[in-house]
Amino acid sequence: PEMQLFDLPFLFRDKDHLYKVLDEYNVKFKKIVVAQALLETGNFSSDLCRLHHNIFGLRHPSDGSYYEFSNWKDCVKAYRNDVQYKYMDGDYYVFLKHIGYAEDRHYTSKVKVIADRLPGDS
Repeated sequence: PEMQLFDLPFLFRDKDHLYKVLDEYNVKFKKIVVAQALLETGNFSSDLCRLHHNIFGLRHPSDGSYYEFSNWKDCVKAYRNDVQYKYMDGDYYVFLKHIGYAEDRHYTSKVKVIADRLPGDS
């Protein structure tokens, strides 16, 4: 059977859990951020995600190595503190492109396709 987006109980108790944690940490544009996590981790299946709890592909600015977290909630906090704190206003996709979130020049359009398929409007 095909793996569903949130079928990894060791990471997420249910499909709404990531959204709840994003709420808990006051992360804006939750649907876009969830789409980023899905893209960055290959639907939460990458080694970086499974072994190091890095659900956003976050890297150290100094040397480009990936962050390793003891749990995925710490990764959500790091996203808020290291990425979203820079956001002031406007289109979040433009913001992601402006800060150079990913090397792939099609990154934001890929995230948008995934976000548009997710239920809800947040």
